[in-house]
Amino acid sequence: MTPAVLPLRDRHGRRLLLPPAPRVPPPAPRHVARIRPHTARTVECRAARQEYRNAHGWINQKRFFCKWCDQTCYGESTWRDHRLSRRHRCKVNPPKLPKCLDFERVFETTAHYERHTRSKNHLRVIRKK
Repeated sequence: MTPAVLPLRDRHGRRLLLPPAPRVPPPAPRHVARIRPHTARTVECRAARQEYRNAHGWINQKRFFCKWCDQTCYGESTWRDHRLSRRHRCKVNPPKLPKCLDFERVFETTAHYERHTRSKNHLRVIRKK
């Protein structure tokens, strides 16, 4: 006669499909070399740059300031790009917005103004004149 094999159960009484793993003690802690974290090096480099700036001024001495846009550029190419930008041109020479003299109304775009001139309301006012 073969002995009856009882199903394995966990501590809560549930059936286990596999036998429990043998308990193995955790490994001893390994000696790991002290590696300086990346952020520590970044902080040191930033401090060195700040120290250099305090002693010698900014690394790039050429600065260009736009009084209309309140923007500083640190190179001739970026200054040229800024001067040619749409933002700068619109602040220096603001675009002239179309205005309807009959209604004393200013429009944001010429397309809005043209649509207004074709409207029934505008045509009615012009006919009365």
